Amino acid sequence: MDIFVHSNVLDVVLHGVTLVRAILVIIALVFLSFTYKLIRHRLRIIVLQRRGLPMPPYHPLFGHLGLAAKIVKTLPSDAHGHYLATEIKKLYPDLPAIFYLDVWPTGPPLIVITSTEGAAQIIQEPKHEDILGFLGPLIGKHGLVTMEGQEWKYWRNIFNPGFNPSHLSTLVPGIDAWPHCRGTQLNAQRSGSELVSAFRSQASWIPKPNEMNPLKRFNPLRHVIYRYNRWRMDRFVSQELDKRFAEHDKSNSLTEESKKDKPVVNLALETYLSERPSTASPRMDATFHKFALSQMKLFLFAGYDTTASTIVYAIHLLSNDTTALQKLCDELDAVLGPDGNQTTVRISEQPQLLSRLPYTSAVIKEALRLYPPVSNTRKAGPGFRLHSEDGTAFETEGFMLWGVHQAIHRSDEYWPDPNSFKPERWLVAPEHPLYPVKGAWRPFEKGPRNCIGQELALLEAKVVLAMVMRSFDFRDAYAEYDRINGRTGSIVDVHGDRAYQVLLGS
Repeated sequence: MDIFVHSNVLDVVLHGVTLVRAILVIIALVFLSFTYKLIRHRLRIIVLQRRGLPMPPYHPLFGHLGLAAKIVKTLPSDAHGHYLATEIKKLYPDLPAIFYLDVWPTGPPLIVITSTEGAAQIIQEPKHEDILGFLGPLIGKHGLVTMEGQEWKYWRNIFNPGFNPSHLSTLVPGIDAWPHCRGTQLNAQRSGSELVSAFRSQASWIPKPNEMNPLKRFNPLRHVIYRYNRWRMDRFVSQELDKRFAEHDKSNSLTEESKKDKPVVNLALETYLSERPSTASPRMDATFHKFALSQMKLFLFAGYDTTASTIVYAIHLLSNDTTALQKLCDELDAVLGPDGNQTTVRISEQPQLLSRLPYTSAVIKEALRLYPPVSNTRKAGPGFRLHSEDGTAFETEGFMLWGVHQAIHRSDEYWPDPNSFKPERWLVAPEHPLYPVKGAWRPFEKGPRNCIGQELALLEAKVVLAMVMRSFDFRDAYAEYDRINGRTGSIVDVHGDRAYQVLLGS
C-alpha cells in the first residue's frame, strides 16, 4: 500500500514538473518570438532613419516609446491621444509636417501627418484595422466608418437621403439627432435608457488605442462585458427597427412630400425596398436589419459624443468671451426676435431662419477648429506612396497613416493666432489674413468618405445655441467636479486649457 501511495505521489510530482516545463517552454517561445519581431521591426525603422526619412530621435530598443511616455507625463491622464503629435512638433520644431513615430508594440507604427497636403493624399485609402478595434465594440462590423469599397458605397447611398440638407430642415421642429435618425425618444436624462446605459458601459471598457498598461489592455473580462452590452444594444435597436418596419406603408411612393419629416432610418428603409420590389415580406429584410443595426449605433455614437461635445465647447468658448457672446445674442435678437422664450416657436414655424445666422455658424466652425472631434486613420492600399511637399517619398506598408486634424487646426502655418477663438475667421473676405486656407478645416474630413452626418451636427449645434445662449448664463464647475471625483492630480489642463479633449468625450 505504501509503495502504491508513493507511486501515485511520484506520478503527480512528475506530471507537475512536466507541466511546469511545458509552461516554461511556451513562455520561452513567446519571448523569443516577441524578441525576434522586436529586433526585426526596430531594424526596419533604423534603416528608414539612416535613409534620412524624418522622425524624432530614435532609440534602437525602445523606439519612440520613451518620447511618448515623456509627453504623456506632461498631460492629464485622460487627455486625447491627438495631443501627442502637437507636443512632438513643439519639442522638435524643425521636424517636417510628415514624420514617422514608432510606438510598437503598444500600438501600430505611425506616419504622423500634420499638413493639409499630406492629409489630402490619404482620404481615399482604406480605413486602418485599428479603427474596427476601437469602434467595433460600439457599432459592430457593418458601420459606414468601417466598411470599404462597393459595400460602403452602396450603403452610403442608401442612407444619404436622410441627411440631405433640404430634408434635415423638415426635422428642425423638436430636433434631436437620435429621434430623427430612428424615430424614437430615448428619454435618457429623464428616466434612464437601456440603450444609453449599455452604450456608456461599452465605451468605458474600450482601451485607449495606445494604452500602455497591460492590465487595462488585456483585461480578460472585457470581451465578456462587450458581448453582454452588445446584446443589450442590439435587442433595443432591433425592437425599434421592427416598429419602423411595421409602420412602413409599402404603397407609398418616394415623393418629396412623402419623405417629409421622416426619420433617417425610415427613408433608408424606403430607398432599400424601392430597389428590391420583389422582397416584399411581413418581416424586415435580414440584410437591411444587419446593416441598419450598425448605422443606428453609429449615429448614437456620433450624436452622443461628437455633436454634444461641439455644443459644449462652443458654449465654453462663448462664456469666456463676452464680446463674441454679445455678437451672437445680437444676431439671435435680430433674426429670431428679442424674446428668447419664443425661440422654439420661431424656429419650428420658420426653420429657414437658421440659414440667416452667419455669426452663430462661425462660432460653431471655430469651436470645431479648436476642438476637432476626430483624426483620420488609414492604411496604405496597394501601390500607395505618400509624398511630402518637398518630394520625400515615405514607405507606408505596415504603418498607420495618422492625419492629425488637431495639429492642422492649431498650426500657425494655416491659421493666424491659431490658439485664439476668432469666429471672424469665417466671415472675412478671401483677401483678409484671417481667411481660412483651403483644406485646413477638417473636422468632418474631406472627400467622398466625409462624415455623412455633418449637416445634421451643424444644424443641431445651431438650434441648441439659439435656444440656450440668451436664456442661461454659464460657468465652469471644475472645482466641484474635482471634489466629487476626488481628483487631486497636479496636471489638470493642457497648456492652461482645462476644457481639454478626452477620447470618449470628443
